[in-house]
Amino acid sequence: MSESILPEEILHSVVESLAYNPEFVERKSPPFSLEKRDQRAFSFLSLATNFDEFPCPFSSHILEVDGAEHLKMFQDQCISNTSFAASIRSLSVSLPGQNTFQITSMMKPLLCYLKDLSQLDARFRIDIPLLAELNRHSVKTVVVTSLAKLPKTLGSPDLEKIILCGR
Repeated sequence: MSESILPEEILHSVVESLAYNPEFVERKSPPFSLEKRDQRAFSFLSLATNFDEFPCPFSSHILEVDGAEHLKMFQDQCISNTSFAASIRSLSVSLPGQNTFQITSMMKPLLCYLKDLSQLDARFRIDIPLLAELNRHSVKTVVVTSLAKLPKTLGSPDLEKIILCGR
């Protein structure tokens, strides 16, 4: 039976059952380590990346990265697998305890691989060089939790992608 004649519900059920089949996912997933609680989400993300050609509602991918070492692993994964990097649509990054120079040096190279990123949830302090890079990048929205996360000297063109969202 051709994939094009399957109803969306059946296709969704098939993909969902494959996403939670560890044997199938483990053979297909790239070597990227996450904590145990995030493994199911990453397995689903890996599977969805393999099935990008299907018009399914889960095709926009969201990823959360917590901490500098996970960001480094994520960056390595994006470098080695550009199709994985291109599949990321929304990225949430939390970098507690990092200074702005370290954050900028980690985020600027990563942005060149995330060509289709549409939203960045920045749970870290943004300095002027990183803000300039974000304004040049195709990302449409940068979510911050407070104005304290932004540089003190900003003009209105610098803020066109910034959304303030209290949590």
